[in-house]
Amino acid sequence: FPLEKELEMEVKGRDLTAGIPRTMNISSVEIREALNEPVTAIVEAVKQAEDGEDLIVRLYECHGSTTKARIRLNLPCRSVSLVDMLEENLRKLAGKTSEVTLEFTPYAIHTLRIVR
Repeated sequence: FPLEKELEMEVKGRDLTAGIPRTMNISSVEIREALNEPVTAIVEAVKQAEDGEDLIVRLYECHGSTTKARIRLNLPCRSVSLVDMLEENLRKLAGKTSEVTLEFTPYAIHTLRIVR
């Protein structure tokens, strides 16, 4: 629902690609677009892999239902793999891409390894 006056906010964080601090502005329009699709999975953790520079992302299904979740990556990557809790590869999900779709059973936890 559009606001009478659209809002904008400054957000500070670390640019994962360059590894340096970054500041950007986001608007209420961008937030509404991001929340347009229903949330079916929650990102619980994002960290560096124990054995290198890869990125580990852990997600879980939050509604107690079987579902698919589309994960959009806002960083360049060479591949995305499904891994176990010890970060051992189970199977490759995608090559060079910015989007991955995961299937979840109720309350399932998935861990991804993103090779940058």
